[in-house]
Amino acid sequence: MKKGSWTVGMAMMGIVACAPAEAPPPAPARTVAVAGTPVIATAKADTLGDDIVVRHLAGRVWLHVTLSPDANRIPSNGLLVDEGDGVLLIDTAWDDEQTGRLAEWSLRRLGKPIRRSISTHFHDDRLGGIDTLKALGVDARALDLTVSKAAAKGKTTLPTIYMAAAQRARRDDAGFEVFYPGPGHSPDNIVVWFPAEGVLFGGCFVKGAESRDLGNLSDADVRAWPASVASVLDRYPRASIVIPGHGAPGGLNLLTHTTALLAAAPARNGGG
Repeated sequence: MKKGSWTVGMAMMGIVACAPAEAPPPAPARTVAVAGTPVIATAKADTLGDDIVVRHLAGRVWLHVTLSPDANRIPSNGLLVDEGDGVLLIDTAWDDEQTGRLAEWSLRRLGKPIRRSISTHFHDDRLGGIDTLKALGVDARALDLTVSKAAAKGKTTLPTIYMAAAQRARRDDAGFEVFYPGPGHSPDNIVVWFPAEGVLFGGCFVKGAESRDLGNLSDADVRAWPASVASVLDRYPRASIVIPGHGAPGGLNLLTHTTALLAAAPARNGGG
């Protein structure tokens, strides 16, 4: 795989080869640039080659950022969540090889394997490493719409259904909630809420503060998206950290920023 370079600053310099299984407390966050895109980083960030960085976000939650393996080198966000007896992965890396490195990091850094995953929609930046997860015996899950959309796209390795879109929300036994707000970036996009940490993972449903447009609209529903955002704002007013699919974490301002971008966008589905 062709490698690019990251400008990650001093926060990314030390790779912890044999760290203790216990996750360290979060260090004060600051913003650095990853392939020209700002991301929040701390002194505890680990680099896994030149295309993956993992850093502690809050409590039991870690942020992984992976660069797309093509020439565009697009950073994409996901989470690793320590559940005690294993790790929950929210969204795979872009591909199987990168996802394998995340699994290795989980064993080395947290001292436990990725046992289950949830993908927040059917695009490759959320589901591209599904073959690796299945090979490792990970219980890979997604919304019913995500499973059907991935199958229609020609994917032969598919996640198992976590919940139906008609259910709207599911509170997991581990204490987090998965919510389907309605169509937006894609017809199947979901968000994941971790109340203990105040972390809301918005995925590509939420735009980063540095985004000046809505990005890829090939599967978007621009008409429905504003109401879907409003339902998330109404449901999670106490979210203190909001993670977009691409770009730096922020707060609820990322949802209002997404709404502003939608207000300026043509009222149509699809597009470029």
